[in-house]
Order: sequence, then structure tokens, then C-alpha cells
Amino acid sequence: MKALNKLKKHGHSLLFVAWLISTVTAGIYFVQARLIWFDPQGVLNEVTSDALIALLAEQPELNTQDLSNSLVHFISEPCQCSLLSENHKAELTRKAEQLGLKVLTVRIGSEFKSIIPSTPAALIVGEHRQLVYFGPYSVGLACASENSLINNTLQNFELGFNSQLIENQARGCFCNL
Repeated sequence: MKALNKLKKHGHSLLFVAWLISTVTAGIYFVQARLIWFDPQGVLNEVTSDALIALLAEQPELNTQDLSNSLVHFISEPCQCSLLSENHKAELTRKAEQLGLKVLTVRIGSEFKSIIPSTPAALIVGEHRQLVYFGPYSVGLACASENSLINNTLQNFELGFNSQLIENQARGCFCNL
């Protein structure tokens, strides 16, 4: 009888361990499936900062805007990741306005995919139309400020540094166009 109880207890432990391993494996699989590359086709690999500004300035949504000293948010609908990034977007907007930057939000579709591979994305342009930053807000599942790529760039810009960064090697919650 004791041997049977011991065997049952051992069987329950093995079952629990198998369930735990399966659950963790499934969780990792689904998290990895949601983490996608910002620029999976590499469209930004060969683009210079000046060329990127020129291409974006030609777009109908932006060709009437003076992009100097601005932060441009690029979002697409329906994109769950754009919704997840709303808090981060609001933080960036406040910071940009404190720095004296104009803030624009542009809703884009697939017509932009040769220039902007995924959303949500942001563009920061300096005083003389020089690129400061282009890329996603952050990495990770939530597009949160804790994993921000753009916050450091804004802080450095405030201190007078311009990295002219085109960030295309990020994995996170993005909607590819």
C-alpha cells in the first residue's frame, strides 16, 4: 500500500513537471511569435539620414510641413501595437514639447512600406532638417518607455548631441506594413 501511494505521489510530481515544462515552452513560443523585427526586409539598411528625410518630406502627408525641429509619430490602423504604445507616445510628446519641438502624428498605410517598414515609429528632426532619430519607440512586447530606444536619443539631443540614428535592428511589438 505504501509503495502504491509513493508511486502515485511520484506520478503526480512527474505530471506536474511535464505540465510546467509544457506551459513555459508554450509561453516562450507565443511571446517569440509576437516579437517581430522592425525592418524585416532591410529597407533601411542602405538609406542615409539625408535621403530618409528627403523621402519622407516628399510624402503627401508631410510635404506641406516644415519638418525642422519636429517629432513625427507614425501609426497605422488597425495596429494593436500602436494602442499599446499610447502611454509612451504621450511621454515622448510631452518631452518633445518641453524641448520646443513641433509634434505631428501621421496615420500611414502600406504606401509607406518602402520607407517605413513598421509602426509604431517615430522621426525626430533637428533645427536644420537633420535627422536625429528614426525608428521604433522601444523594443519588447509592450512598446513601453522602460525599453525605450528613443528616450536616450531625446536626452542626448537636449544636451546638444545628435546621433543621426536610424534604428532598424529592433525586435518588439510592431505592425509590419
